[in-house]
Amino acid sequence: MRFASCYSGIGGSDAGLCGAGWELAWQAEADAFRRAVLARRFGRPVHERVETLPEAPEIVATDLLYAGLPDHRLDRWWPPLWRVAQRLVPRWLVCEFSPTVRVEPVLRELVAGGWAFRIVFARTALRLGAEGAWDVRNNALLLASSDAAAIDGLGLASMLVALTIEGEPSCVPAGTVERAEAERGLREGWTCACHADGGPGCACNRAARLSAVNDATPPYLTAWLAELVDGRWTDGRGTDRGAPTTSEAL
Repeated sequence: MRFASCYSGIGGSDAGLCGAGWELAWQAEADAFRRAVLARRFGRPVHERVETLPEAPEIVATDLLYAGLPDHRLDRWWPPLWRVAQRLVPRWLVCEFSPTVRVEPVLRELVAGGWAFRIVFARTALRLGAEGAWDVRNNALLLASSDAAAIDGLGLASMLVALTIEGEPSCVPAGTVERAEAERGLREGWTCACHADGGPGCACNRAARLSAVNDATPPYLTAWLAELVDGRWTDGRGTDRGAPTTSEAL
C-alpha cells in the first residue's frame, strides 16, 4: 500500500504507517524546521504548501491520503486538502482532528461528493515501563472513501477504540524533549534535524523540537489504522480479523 501525508508535522503518523510496511510517496508541511526533520527521517519529497499541491504535476496518486489537521480552523485546512483528494481520488482519505472540532461542514461536503465515511474516536494510552504513569490522549479519525464498499468492509464493531501501549522504562526527566519523544512512541532524537540525532553537538532549537513532538501523532495510532485498513485487526469482541494487536473496541 502506498500513502502520502498532508500537514505532516514531524512524521509521527507516517512512521506508524511505514512501520506497518506501507510505502510513503510524498509529504507536505509548511513549517521549515519540521520539513527538515521529515527530510532527515524519510528522504521523500516534502512540499511546502498543501494549497499548491493540486497544480503540482509531480504529485502522484496513492492508496491513502493522511492529514493531521493542525487546529480547529477547518475553514483554513480542509478546502486545500479536499481539492487534493478530489484530484487524486485515493481509496482512503483519513483526517485526524481534535474530538472537540465540529466537522459537520466537512461531512456535508463528503456526502455531496459521493464519499462514504466513518468517524472513530480513539483513546491512546502509553506508559514507559510497568511503574510509569499513563500518558492518555484522545484522538478522532475521519475515515472517508469514494468507495462505499470499502467503508462497509471495515467491519467496525464500535466507533470507540482504546489503544494501550507499554514502552520501555525511561529515566529521562519529565518536560524534556527526550521524554516527550518517548511518550509519543518516537525514538530518542527523532525530532533532531541534524546529523547529531539529538546527541552532543546537536544544533537544533530545543523549543522547536519540543513544540514539534507535542504536536506529533503517536505512530502506534496509525499502525493500528494500517491493521484496520489491511483487514488484520482483531476488534476485541471475538471477531478474528487477523494478527492480534494491543487495541480493542470499547
